Amino acid sequence: KDEGVENKSIEELSGVSSAKTNLDGLNTTISEITQTVGSDGFLAGFFVVPEDGVSFLLSIFLGSNSSIKFYSLTDPDGTDILSASSTPNLYNEASGRLGSSGYANVLVPQSPSFSAKAGTWTFKAYTNDRVSIALRTGSTPSAATIVVQPYITGTTWSAGDISAALSVMSGIYSANGITLTINSTITISDTQYAAVSGTFTDSTTSALVTQGSTATVNLFFIEDYSGSWSGILGNAAGIPGSMGIANSWNGVLISLSAHASGATLKSQLLGETAAHEMGHQLGLFHTT
Repeated sequence: KDEGVENKSIEELSGVSSAKTNLDGLNTTISEITQTVGSDGFLAGFFVVPEDGVSFLLSIFLGSNSSIKFYSLTDPDGTDILSASSTPNLYNEASGRLGSSGYANVLVPQSPSFSAKAGTWTFKAYTNDRVSIALRTGSTPSAATIVVQPYITGTTWSAGDISAALSVMSGIYSANGITLTINSTITISDTQYAAVSGTFTDSTTSALVTQGSTATVNLFFIEDYSGSWSGILGNAAGIPGSMGIANSWNGVLISLSAHASGATLKSQLLGETAAHEMGHQLGLFHTT
């Protein structure tokens, strides 16, 4: 472990600018990490987790729709947690190792087998536009509260039509010990967002999701998906999605048409889909 890191800011530790906020009762610092090109051709960088570090989300971005990923992520003890030869590892788990279009990440801890160890972490990455870290510090709260911001597009349904589904979603999380604070639904009237692609690097989808708040989980109830995506129930921007940054991966898409029987929405199914996709956005896989 590095001595004294708890008294230093992430700017001092990695030479980057950052923005601080408070999410879920923890102090969260969102920072972009400076990278340098190593002799092996990889981009390399580092960050420091202080003694009161709880978790971090290391994210990598690429403006095109090309696949992007990390080559390695080494903890303060010298273990590359993305290597298949390490125990435990995230070799077949993290999108930041497997690769994903435009955005990928590594969440620590992703399971009880990992921890955000205090000290210096280093990474190597393939060509990218930027790497950022969302670092949470403080005391782990005894109870979890998540703030949710719903949005609705199109003209077929209004905010009142999804209220029952939001109650279903809230009940699912409550049954698992998590309280949802659901903000009032925001209506987005621009017709271009009524039906959008489920590809988050699509320009229209990106423009929609970028409107999401940086301090909430954003649920976009769209009238329908466009093109070949039509009929899909919903999809999250990532597992997890981006955190604390207004960008293309800062939310969940949920199709209202796919949950309708005629002009009536199936509130139970819609609420279950919203809960499911929100779980992905928060970092939960199907095996959880």
